[in-house]
Amino acid sequence: MGFYLRALIPKLQYKREVLRLSDGGQVNLDWLDDESSTSDSATKPTVLFLPGLTGNSQAEYLRVLCGQARNLGYRCVVFNNRGTGNSKLLTPRIYCASNCEDLTEVVNHIKSKYPDAPLMGTGISMGSMILFHYLRQMGDKSKMIAAMLISPIWNAHEANKSSEQPVLNIMFNRHLARELIRVVKRNKDLLSAHPDLDFDRIYKCETIRDFDIEVTCKLFNYKHVDDYYYDASLYDKLHFIKTPILAISAGDDMYQPYSAIPLKGIAESSHVATVVTCRGGHIGFLDGLPFLKTTYMERLFTQYVSAVFQHQEELVKCFDETE
Repeated sequence: MGFYLRALIPKLQYKREVLRLSDGGQVNLDWLDDESSTSDSATKPTVLFLPGLTGNSQAEYLRVLCGQARNLGYRCVVFNNRGTGNSKLLTPRIYCASNCEDLTEVVNHIKSKYPDAPLMGTGISMGSMILFHYLRQMGDKSKMIAAMLISPIWNAHEANKSSEQPVLNIMFNRHLARELIRVVKRNKDLLSAHPDLDFDRIYKCETIRDFDIEVTCKLFNYKHVDDYYYDASLYDKLHFIKTPILAISAGDDMYQPYSAIPLKGIAESSHVATVVTCRGGHIGFLDGLPFLKTTYMERLFTQYVSAVFQHQEELVKCFDETE
């Protein structure tokens, strides 16, 4: 089955742009654009992708989604978080689920390059949390016309509890923790400037929660990990959203149990809708014969992004009438 899975993953040739940030840090933006498209480059719709916790533009799910968007004639750009994809840090700071400062600079940069091109955001897992917080903070001043959240972490407390359950959940949890530790190891010389980081303790972290206690909370000034998880959670902040969002979750997602999906709050939200499948796992959503056709996630994404860009005026009018 692995052969068929790899056979369906497109090999993409991104064009990398290194964006310097206002605090001296930098992030890598990987652009994918079908230059043979008949669309005017200045107005070509653009999809901004935000990867998961340790992901980057080479993650399989991103290559698939970017390939689908490119085939529809849209420009794609992947925002790689600081330190991911083997990139080096320039400042003693990484990234976290509750902070959207870097994303705000990225969005402003994209809109400065293509001010007349409509922009849609697509966040995956932790990327959906950062995207949500950008939209929450911007309110009706968001520079995106719509967004899609794939396998969002609605409740970070519940995600932590679920991800530490045996056996498969905790195995994946520990794998991601090791990947986060690698980011720290690659940048130890720079991060050593931070007085509160204890590298002996960091290297012994076994779970994401351990890492958040030893690194995330200290870099982003949280006194307790529960404070961070409360700020990062989305379930109680839906009323701030003024940009159309479609989310897709699975009832058997190991990182976000069905009971943690805020169905009542979403039903009462003016701008957030969700699709919840019985199965699909975390960023999976396979159906039919595995790996032999597009996944449900891909099909829903292509339908949604096409509808957003092809019916922009109706979309705006629809929400103007509900205000």
